[in-house]
Amino acid sequence: MRVHTSRAVDAHGTLDMVVNNAGYGLFGMVEEATEAQVRAQLEVNFFGALRVTQAVAPVGRQLSLRGDRTSG
Repeated sequence: MRVHTSRAVDAHGTLDMVVNNAGYGLFGMVEEATEAQVRAQLEVNFFGALRVTQAVAPVGRQLSLRGDRTSG
């Protein structure tokens, strides 16, 4: 993720927004889901979002320290 974040900043000079919405649903009765299915879903839905956030947070922090904020 950090490599892709760096490439985006290098190409565009900044990040204005990050859409962090990857995920999927696991349908059925909770007792029927296998541990492997639940772990795979958590890997995408939780850890995927975590990795994106960890990759872009330092960029946002640097922009904030430089005063490069967009008005809202």
